[in-house]
Amino acid sequence: MPKISVVMPVYNAEKYLREAIDSILNQTYGDFEFIIIDDGSTDSSPEIVRSYSDPRIRFYINEHNMGVAETLNLGLELASGEYIARMDSDDISLPERFEKQVAFMDAHTKVAVCATAVHLFGAVEVDRVFSTTPNELKVDLLFGNCFAHPTVMLRGSVIKNEKYYYNKNFDKMEDYEMWVRISRKYALASLRDVLLKYRVHSMQVTQNYGQEYEVQIRVLKEQMLTELGLNQEKYLPGFLLIGQKDLNISQSDVCLELLSAIVVANNGKNIYEPKALRNSIVSIVKRILAAYPRSLAFKSIQKFGLNPFLYTAERMVHGVKSKVSNKVKVARLQVRLKNKNFTIISNNCWGSFIYQKYGLPYRSPTAGLFFLGHDFVKLCSDWKTYFSMKLVFIPWESCTYYDELKEQKAYPVAKLGDIEVYFMHYKTEAEAAEKWYRRIERLNPDRMLFKLSQREGCSKEDVERFMKLPLKNKLCFAYDDVPGTIHVPELNGFVGDEFPVVQRYTDDLKILNSL
Repeated sequence: MPKISVVMPVYNAEKYLREAIDSILNQTYGDFEFIIIDDGSTDSSPEIVRSYSDPRIRFYINEHNMGVAETLNLGLELASGEYIARMDSDDISLPERFEKQVAFMDAHTKVAVCATAVHLFGAVEVDRVFSTTPNELKVDLLFGNCFAHPTVMLRGSVIKNEKYYYNKNFDKMEDYEMWVRISRKYALASLRDVLLKYRVHSMQVTQNYGQEYEVQIRVLKEQMLTELGLNQEKYLPGFLLIGQKDLNISQSDVCLELLSAIVVANNGKNIYEPKALRNSIVSIVKRILAAYPRSLAFKSIQKFGLNPFLYTAERMVHGVKSKVSNKVKVARLQVRLKNKNFTIISNNCWGSFIYQKYGLPYRSPTAGLFFLGHDFVKLCSDWKTYFSMKLVFIPWESCTYYDELKEQKAYPVAKLGDIEVYFMHYKTEAEAAEKWYRRIERLNPDRMLFKLSQREGCSKEDVERFMKLPLKNKLCFAYDDVPGTIHVPELNGFVGDEFPVVQRYTDDLKILNSL
């Protein structure tokens, strides 16, 4: 019997599959079986797996697509090892991962699940280190998933004897729900060592579940509230808001009311270790109150047993340090910037981030909005004419990109001649129009940079047409191979803020100084 059974589901993973497989086969700890289950791939994934001759690989193919939860359960059934290690087909396990996790699990026999810290790469580049102790992790699970699924190692006897399998009713968050169940009876742990490179890209299922995920997270949170004896109707809204950004005061108050109720309820139920719960809630409270006026925060902080005077002083010091640090950073950049009067015409918010980075006013109307690819090429081909036209706002439902955007909250969309402008960061048509016209007046036609990213319906043909435009200064980030562009493969299907991604591929200061 092998010490470890590695379980890795595969579905249309040809792009990154070899890296994932190689990272497991190259582990410094080699006593394992590698169970790979293909869940109905239509690409070359099966052929890639079959190209390996390593006897530790056990390859299975589902007769039909079963989904992640059921495929993982099949893997758990097939596993024969003392420990069961998870792996995903687009990630990379670092060489000492198994060696360190086995040593920890051998030394801590009451731990049923051991995860690790991760290095996020692809769309972002950052290390994520989670809480490490069982009490802290159990509390963290109350507010969100605190494990990176492909890092976990499970104690096989606990999984098999207690029948801890993935619940297919939570197939959009099967891991999170399972950790919550296990934590009610067994200890969880997480190593501070970064032992896996976790790839962040647009094809990840957790980024594309949408409404199904929302339904399932509601059900899980309702179960948690019931366990604490709290009214679901009253407290569920706060549970769903916690963790979101840019909450208004009313929404924040709802969250604070929930947090206070959790502390009181736990005093009677003792589900969570009190000190760990208090520390976690205090941290959340401080984050929420950071957006409050000081006077309101002063009153609210007392409800959680904190000294309001110390909190206010701490907040002021932190605020001053943050502002000073940011001003110093911007000042250093401005010293290196030769000319601060330039205009960026961008198909999305990239230009906005550049102006923010250098502490400059927006000298372009294309801030806080986006254009479809073919429309942006039209705009750039005759920008003087288009910027002389009047915006004509249209109903949200009639915009060209409506099918892709209909699940989002509506925002202003306008016609500019025969092209559409999507004011995604504006609340009203009046605000969008006022800033558009005001910023047009700031244009500097002598120092203009036209920038296109291959996103928002931007085809390879759009990129090619853009690169042929007779513009003095142009910049294009593209995932297709087009001469003259900067190749950024992560943009293929990318969702979210691209600035940290494309920033790694170019030197914006050098570009601005060349205008």
